[in-house]
Amino acid sequence: MNSLEQMRSIFDEGSTGMVLIGMPGIEKRIARFPQFYSRIGFVHEFRPLDATEMQNLLERRWTPVGV
Repeated sequence: MNSLEQMRSIFDEGSTGMVLIGMPGIEKRIARFPQFYSRIGFVHEFRPLDATEMQNLLERRWTPVGV
């Protein structure tokens, strides 16, 4: 969790926000680090895409790097 402490330090020194994307339940694990957890504005859990949604995303929205 040293990486979380480093991220907290970067956040405190700068004027930008951060978006953290991780595994389900990570907010409970981060809660054990009060200096970091106190800076979290909100948590939103995204549901997984089903096969049709994933196909649609890849066909219409995704662009390969360099294209």
